[in-house]
Amino acid sequence: MVYDISSSFEYNGKTIFVSWCTIRQKSAIPDLPWQQVYTIGDLAGSVPLVYNAVKKSYNLTGGKTESGETIEQTITREMVEECNMRVIEWQPLGYQCCLEPNGTRVYQFRVYTKFEKIGEFTHDPGGDIIAHTLVDINDVNHIIGQGDIGACMIQQAKRYFLRYNIYKSIQRRSLSCNLLRAVPYFVHYGKYLSHIDGSAQQRCWLRQ
Repeated sequence: MVYDISSSFEYNGKTIFVSWCTIRQKSAIPDLPWQQVYTIGDLAGSVPLVYNAVKKSYNLTGGKTESGETIEQTITREMVEECNMRVIEWQPLGYQCCLEPNGTRVYQFRVYTKFEKIGEFTHDPGGDIIAHTLVDINDVNHIIGQGDIGACMIQQAKRYFLRYNIYKSIQRRSLSCNLLRAVPYFVHYGKYLSHIDGSAQQRCWLRQ
């Protein structure tokens, strides 16, 4: 496997070597034992980040893959548990392989996900997540601190944010154009109703 980025970080006193591979299509997702799935989410143009009470820091939404779960099933479950949000669509961003000192490899997948709220967040069944916040995508890596790999993920995710914003802009523009086209009809209809109403009042006056 040829990776796009290779790096390392310190975790609990251990040096973890990590390699990143960009994935742009679902059909290109390799068959690997995914242990974790995290998402750069999109809720009306903002990114949800969750606060972990144990680590005392914000991170991307997501978590461990349960036995037999697919990537989509993991992120769908995690989003309900951590934010009480529903997955509308998702696209792959890539994955990182973390190599621990004992030789263990941990495969973590990253996705872009479009969300909508189900309701207010109440509690995380696991207990670690106690709150979430919404931030601008340009601020995400400053908060989660994932270096070059984080920057690469965000650059990938921005394509989908941009696509969604353009689509919404076209929708709004189309709606505005349709309303403008309809104005003459509303005006004409209003004058017609006014004429009918005036005529009726006049007939009523004449009868008196």
